[in-house]
Amino acid sequence: MMNWSIWLSTGAYLSYFHVTYSLSLCVFKIQFYLYRLTCGIKDVVVFNSFYLNQMQQPGGIANSKIYVYNRNIQVTNKKLLIFPYHSPDHWSAFVVVNPNCIISAFKHTTNYEVKKLAPCILLIDSSGSPSKVIAKNVVRTLCNWLNYFWEDESTNPYENRFPYHPRRMPLIIPNVSVQSNGYDCGIHMFLNIKASLSLLRRRLTEEDISNNYIDAVTNNEHFVITDDSISRARVSFHKLLTNLGIMFNSVRNCEDA
Repeated sequence: MMNWSIWLSTGAYLSYFHVTYSLSLCVFKIQFYLYRLTCGIKDVVVFNSFYLNQMQQPGGIANSKIYVYNRNIQVTNKKLLIFPYHSPDHWSAFVVVNPNCIISAFKHTTNYEVKKLAPCILLIDSSGSPSKVIAKNVVRTLCNWLNYFWEDESTNPYENRFPYHPRRMPLIIPNVSVQSNGYDCGIHMFLNIKASLSLLRRRLTEEDISNNYIDAVTNNEHFVITDDSISRARVSFHKLLTNLGIMFNSVRNCEDA
């Protein structure tokens, strides 16, 4: 069995398996934490690390329905949908913002004093130079996925049968903390997902889109990742994985007895 404490303390590269295993635990912790927020868990879904990548495979969108419905999740009524994403040798996160206002955002209004909530898709990436080609392909996949659920979840699906489109869900790539090496993208992704929860307390409007989410993300203290915060995250993961290892071994020993 791998010595997780040695692996974490040496700053080793976070492999696909390590991130996937740890993320599944972190998603549980994040969802538990959300129960304590005033907004409640009903406003956000954090998907596992396989979900978005599998969605891009042939037939992936149709197959993805099983995961959502088995967990009694509705997606088009949420404020945030958070997806870890694995591209070759790199981890990042896509955040679907305000999918619940896809219709109201484009309705004419005469009340110009109140800024309307606006949908978009954020790419939170610590590389400093994410691939826009890959990102745009992901946005198209996410829009198709949202339309797939819209037909089942909308009260009037035929009035606006396919409301989600890249023109209505623009891709925004805000500037965030850049990793200082080639292996901390997984830790950055974890911390950025946690920071994304702070967006639940904000009104995310057309103004945020027009300024590339500078106020909401770039200048948001929750998205500032330092060497100290990375070290604290490693200690936190070390404790979590060590305790889980103890629990796993105790259960296995009882089964072998």
